[in-house]
Amino acid sequence: MTRIRSRAHARLATPLVLVLLWSLAAVPAALGVSGRGPTSDAPAPLADRSASRQTEASVRGRVEVGQIQPSGRVEIRIPTKTPRTPSADGPSVVDAAPPIDIGTTNTTAVPSMVKLGLTTGNANTPSPIVAVGPDHVIRSDDGQMRITNRSGGNATDVSYADFFLLPNGTQSQQGQVYFDPSHGRWVAIEASRDCIAGNGALYGHGYLDFAVSDSANPLGGWTIYFYTYKDALVWDPGYGTSADKVVLTSRYHPMVPGCSSGSPDAWDATTIDWGELLASDFVADYFPLPPANGKRIDNLTPAIRRDGASNTLELIAQVFRTGSSDYATWLYRISGPGSNAAIVGVDLSTLGVVPVFGHGMSIMQGDTSFNPWEGPTSLVAQDDRLVASLTETCTPPSDTAERNCVRIVDLDTSSATPTRLQDFYLGKNGKHTFSPGLAFSASDELIITFQRASDTEGPSSFVVRQSPTAAANSVSGTRTLATALGFYGNPLSAEIIGLSPDPLVADAVWVINQAGKTTDPNEYSLQVAQTRTAAGDTYVPITPLRVFDTRTFANAIDGDFWNGVPKSFDVAGIGTIPANAVAITGNVTTLNPQSAGYVSVGPTVSANPTSSTINFAEGEERANNVTLPLNADGGLMAVFKGRGGADRFTGLILDVTGYFLADDSGATYVPITSARLL
Repeated sequence: MTRIRSRAHARLATPLVLVLLWSLAAVPAALGVSGRGPTSDAPAPLADRSASRQTEASVRGRVEVGQIQPSGRVEIRIPTKTPRTPSADGPSVVDAAPPIDIGTTNTTAVPSMVKLGLTTGNANTPSPIVAVGPDHVIRSDDGQMRITNRSGGNATDVSYADFFLLPNGTQSQQGQVYFDPSHGRWVAIEASRDCIAGNGALYGHGYLDFAVSDSANPLGGWTIYFYTYKDALVWDPGYGTSADKVVLTSRYHPMVPGCSSGSPDAWDATTIDWGELLASDFVADYFPLPPANGKRIDNLTPAIRRDGASNTLELIAQVFRTGSSDYATWLYRISGPGSNAAIVGVDLSTLGVVPVFGHGMSIMQGDTSFNPWEGPTSLVAQDDRLVASLTETCTPPSDTAERNCVRIVDLDTSSATPTRLQDFYLGKNGKHTFSPGLAFSASDELIITFQRASDTEGPSSFVVRQSPTAAANSVSGTRTLATALGFYGNPLSAEIIGLSPDPLVADAVWVINQAGKTTDPNEYSLQVAQTRTAAGDTYVPITPLRVFDTRTFANAIDGDFWNGVPKSFDVAGIGTIPANAVAITGNVTTLNPQSAGYVSVGPTVSANPTSSTINFAEGEERANNVTLPLNADGGLMAVFKGRGGADRFTGLILDVTGYFLADDSGATYVPITSARLL
């Protein structure tokens, strides 16, 4: 197979013949295939396939997102794909151990969650993706992106057709947007088509479009690029990253008269150096992957790496072997700079590393059904880990029937032959679990989101977490992301579920997923939320309750607070405050302070705290509202810091006006370590 180098802005001086990428049978499985040249029995090039892709990138123009005026154009509606039928004996020939039946629920606390406003989606192949930068959140769903601030306000809605400056007669599909914290830029991709003859095409053109922002502000300028496919339709664009490069993948097949789809399918991968891309002058390597030697790729998923820890870019491929009518799962690695990259593949299933990736079953809902996407819906890399999420069938414990289950496959990629760290299903009796997405936080928490439905219950979405210290094949309890209000009316199946680590908060991941909607069965609800591993949660107001008053010696508070001497006191379990409260709201009042100073109240305080709750002058009785997390014992501490010596003191009152519980039935609260900002 051959590497094709191309430069943005410039045409190649000499014709190029694309030598077909793979000859898997002739290469040892442990080594796979290499991008440095064709193998000895490489198949002959297919002239019509090699001529379809214009190898150099073209610049369509520049766009200022904040100045886009909506045109009213809509994205293309993609026909429902016929799901593949795996061979019944496919997994049985694999030596690798099967996945754990059901992921064990561990004692790790469920993630806390702050939700943005619920929005509506209406694409028939949704790709719900959330991308987060320092100041903005972008919710993307196939044909449109919504840009807001981090609180969900100041929304700007932009169609991908307008964003990519598509000419009239060109249709947009499968738009996606991502943020790369290592480079501080946004990247958007999509596929498009014009179905217009001319410019070297008999029937029309397909395009792989991509754009890069000028800065971390997505409302500013972007440069729009595209690759042209003559007489070929482009589908399923993919985006992946490593520390030093970007990969763009796409499925494409011939366009026949009437702008219809021909066969066979093929895939390709284009790598671009990050530094050259940011300089707007890049040389790309192009790896076409058409069918060859009795094998074809049915799905190709690139991994997203945001930690900047490795220059190796990984992809997972589901390879169909026509001779044996079964599947293999391949791992491809792209190494080297974007302009001089090499690709090597290894068959994970033949080596016994992991059983083949399977396929889910159709989900009936009333008179309609839909099929969850059969390939990985998320693939993420962090350090030496590569984690995939997909939908397969399993039989939950004590169930009597097969259901859709979420499968999580976690690989150690530190060596040439990866090893499995964990491989498990998430399922539930009587329910289908499907459409999973995942991401690592900067603190190595693995966050997983998924949908769940039954024949009589529309899809709701949930979130679980796995901490770095949790046992393998286990997750926390579920946190509800979005509750179903009805069924899906159309055969909806998300192909991509894109989550995003927070570039500002180490333990936070932003999640997105969908739920059924009743007002229009052809629509669905989309929910975006920031999840964190910190505690916090539902708020319950109460009639003000006096927890202590130093004048009455209540709650083990023996008299006044003396200068620099912290005191502890109970809160949870007192009066109407339940024993499982995790935080409180209230009011702190000083009583006859014997010197000017301040009081600091919190779950733990030292003799010399770094922040204050209330400041006052000598003799000044003042009050201040507080919202405070409780410590592990359900209590709080307070300390008085005054001018003068140890003989100075103040009286204190604490009245509680409400409490928080660790569930998601209402508003959420996220505590932080006290910090003086000014």
